[in-house]
Amino acid sequence: MAAQFHSPLRSIGIENIRFAFRSILVQRLRSFLTLLGIVSGWPPSSPW
Repeated sequence: MAAQFHSPLRSIGIENIRFAFRSILVQRLRSFLTLLGIVSGWPPSSPW
């Protein structure tokens, strides 16, 4: 059996994909929390 070696290029590609998916999830969470804040009226934009 021949040993399989992972090329550094493939490893970098996998890391980039993981980073991209994580960034998308974080952005969706931020957008949701921002929308939730706007709908609930927090933070209060006017003093009265």
